[in-house]
Amino acid sequence: MHRHGGTARPRTRLALTLAIASVFFAASPAGAQLPIFGIGDDAALVPARTLRFGVRADFLFADALRAGKGDRTPLGSTLGFAAADDVTLSATVSETRVPITLEYGLLRRLTIGVSAPLVRRRVDIAADTGLRAAAAPPRSIRIADLSALTSLNHTNVGDVDFTARLGLVDEFASHAPLRLRLSAEGAFRLGAGPSRNASVFVDPGTGDGQNDIEMRVLADVGVGRVLTISARGTHTVQRPDRQLVVYADSVFPSRRSATVERDLGDVTTISVTPKLRLTRFIAIALDVTHRTKTADSWSGGAPAPGWGFVAEPVGQYDATRAGFGVVFSTGPGAIGSWPVDLQFQHSRIVRSSGAAIPDFRLDQIGGRVYIKLF
Repeated sequence: MHRHGGTARPRTRLALTLAIASVFFAASPAGAQLPIFGIGDDAALVPARTLRFGVRADFLFADALRAGKGDRTPLGSTLGFAAADDVTLSATVSETRVPITLEYGLLRRLTIGVSAPLVRRRVDIAADTGLRAAAAPPRSIRIADLSALTSLNHTNVGDVDFTARLGLVDEFASHAPLRLRLSAEGAFRLGAGPSRNASVFVDPGTGDGQNDIEMRVLADVGVGRVLTISARGTHTVQRPDRQLVVYADSVFPSRRSATVERDLGDVTTISVTPKLRLTRFIAIALDVTHRTKTADSWSGGAPAPGWGFVAEPVGQYDATRAGFGVVFSTGPGAIGSWPVDLQFQHSRIVRSSGAAIPDFRLDQIGGRVYIKLF
């Protein structure tokens, strides 16, 4: 929501810049770690010689898988028990991600940054074997290694992003009724977060375990003085690697594993966020995000299907998430020496197709502070 620097560009130059930017945008936008952007993020750069420090908390919760037609399947029913086993499982997944971001305005049109998330994932599983009835022969359970089904509480650092953002157009300093701001950003994601644990059936790790290359395009359109429509697109190329995985038919996960070649599917994400200013510093916002992921490729083996309820599915899928939020922003230099941005957002998946995915609900709160260094 902040406004700063820039002059109106000639229309011919604007058209040329848009044409160049559209090449990146058509390559498809995305992110392997979700979500990348908050509801208050836009295409603006950090002012030159200014440091921007940000902290955000993403709270996600799921107790069901969402199928392509919107059908919801309780997570516990996906762990491989047949009706004859008389075993009822319930499961929930909650995750807290706290990305800590440091950005610096290196030049008037160039911002560099680094972001590292602290990830806490909790998986709660309860099993009812039906043994409370009258004495009877013990019921059989397909998974003999019961430690594979214990609840999990895992905290670690996630994958780290290194970014560089280039400002292409900024007309927001003008008083025109229609104004454009456009930026392009490149990112390298270092697979620093521990990946899946082959000896714990429900642990997907706190990172993807491999490096990513990401291209992003961000655009803002100002309509009058109170409405801003922000659009963000990303395309993530997930690099191939080697992983230790559990055999799909494994009874003892800690003993039935192998190192295989893995190439995770590429991810494309497009977000549109209209923001309506209520006061000088407060705005309400809606957000719609569409995410598409291609199928993973495995050579020499594949992960056990049960992992799907706490991790990305291996198959192709797409999902649309919708939400709303509130943004408070003083903008660089607007109030005092340390201006701030604050935001809150709630969203959930409203449609999906392809592979079943965790039906995550998201609450997000975050803030950023600007510090002028020179």
